[in-house]
Amino acid sequence: MIDGPKQEKRLPLFLTTEEVDKLLSVLRADNPIEIRNKTMIELAYDTGLRVSELVNLKLSDLRLTVGLIQILGKGNKERVIPLSEIDIENIEKYLNTARTRLLKNRRSDFLFVTGRGKKMTRQNFNLILDEKARAAGIKKKVTPHMLRHSFASHLLAKGMDLRFIQELLGHQNITTTEIYTHITNLRLREIYLDTHPRAGKGSETE
Repeated sequence: MIDGPKQEKRLPLFLTTEEVDKLLSVLRADNPIEIRNKTMIELAYDTGLRVSELVNLKLSDLRLTVGLIQILGKGNKERVIPLSEIDIENIEKYLNTARTRLLKNRRSDFLFVTGRGKKMTRQNFNLILDEKARAAGIKKKVTPHMLRHSFASHLLAKGMDLRFIQELLGHQNITTTEIYTHITNLRLREIYLDTHPRAGKGSETE
């Protein structure tokens, strides 16, 4: 009849803004594969999409004229996510210059395709992201979910309301989103310890 002790939730791993800048700086757009890779990685960070949502995006989900994409998330729950001007430009460039060359006269309803004309898979995207992270000199094991965590924690650090972040992430319960407040609290403590003249000093005795 006695409740067991509650397990402490593990804080999600995320990239710093400096690490994100490093990652984005190695992305190129000089051939169809690299245009696709750049579009996918920047879109993943800018929207906080789950990797399954990213690779399952269809052409019919795009609302580029109004700067939106429609997502079918967990539990078949639909949500609409705004796109940045950069993401709109990336997607339009990918559609106009890269996707057709990757398909080679084949057809697909999916937005992101491989060089064989098949739908991009989670495994493929994991490999692409890992390769780019290593090229950027990032020591962490970078995963698509880490980009999602980075998206949420960076928005919260900039002052976005937690309810808006919940909606963007597609969390059914606000308590799931609240984990990111712990990240920002820890970051605030790090900044405090680094900057306050007495923060790192122990108490002095006479």
